[in-house]
Amino acid sequence: MANQYLDGLDPWPLGTPLPDDTLFIISVPSLQNEFRIEQSQLPAASGSQAAVLQVAASRTDLLAAAGAGKLVPGTQYQVTGRGVGKLPVVVAAVSRTQLAAIGTRLESNGSVTDVTYDLTSDTDTALTGGGQALTAAILASITQQGPGITLSVVNGKLLISATSQPAPEAPRNPQTDDVSNIFSHSLVTGFPSASDYELEKSAEAAGYSVRTDAYVQNGRVYFPGITGPHAVGTVRSRVVASGSRPAGTPVSNTVAFTGPVADAGSITFLDVQGSDAIPSFTVTAS
Repeated sequence: MANQYLDGLDPWPLGTPLPDDTLFIISVPSLQNEFRIEQSQLPAASGSQAAVLQVAASRTDLLAAAGAGKLVPGTQYQVTGRGVGKLPVVVAAVSRTQLAAIGTRLESNGSVTDVTYDLTSDTDTALTGGGQALTAAILASITQQGPGITLSVVNGKLLISATSQPAPEAPRNPQTDDVSNIFSHSLVTGFPSASDYELEKSAEAAGYSVRTDAYVQNGRVYFPGITGPHAVGTVRSRVVASGSRPAGTPVSNTVAFTGPVADAGSITFLDVQGSDAIPSFTVTAS
């Protein structure tokens, strides 16, 4: 829609200077109109490359433009109308709602100084040594630390490192229910759901997996369907890994699962041949 809107505007007459009241390149309040600026109308820098656009705008107007999402990404804005004694700064727009955190300050002697600039608070801080000296204060003003990430300044350089997290402790109080074929243990503090745990039965296959049939009851997590045989130490459970947190220390069965027990039954043998028939007898499985 933005391109269709711009394409519908009249191009500004080639060779005609832009009016002094031009705002954001295409808005001309004195003419009560808007115009499309062609690439050929932009001043050339070196070769065929166009010079970077620089627009002078008051801090109040830039705050309003940022709030309305009307900044032009890539455009260098010269922030004027700052507080008493504060010099203009030039900062590029990185999006329609945000200016870059680093720009340049226009000194009264004609030189420029690299600075960090915050439009909301209207504060700028010089980056000394040609922008080489990075401090923790400057870093905090231009970055946001995500979970599991540590940002710091070491010898003037940005250090990004992952924050290591300890492995959760092993679950306690393992129990083997060899009749119902259920393995269970107490919940680990901070991990109240059955999906927080994974199970391994190494007698069948190596590797942990979260069991969809696991459930929590009375402060314990239960894993049904542990049909044996499973020797001591071959059924293991632990807290699952998540993000930068490693998997927990496992707990294993201290009593073996013997497997399904055969149903008791009897087989009767009867010899009915001749007069010397033998009595019947029964063999019972135990």
